Amino acid sequence: MAEGQSSTVQVIDKEFKCLLANDCDLQLMIMTHILDDCGVEIVTAINGQDALEKVMESEKKFDFIILDLNMPIMDGYDAAMKIISYYKGNDNIF
Repeated sequence: MAEGQSSTVQVIDKEFKCLLANDCDLQLMIMTHILDDCGVEIVTAINGQDALEKVMESEKKFDFIILDLNMPIMDGYDAAMKIISYYKGNDNIF
């Protein structure tokens, strides 16, 4: 790291809501820890179907969604397409 640069995480003033979908408990734990340190509200899912259900159940839309591409039941590719379709069909969410 260059001299004068800080290695600390800057906490953002805005409250962000993130959906984090991954079937690996260790990866979920690591990503949750990092995002939590930044002050991000985190909702976790264990597969694409679970992620889609969490999107549909949420009163507030997610600011960003992180999907593992290789998950059981529904992979990240299919989940992304269905989530996009869901958000496009619910204009009041945006």
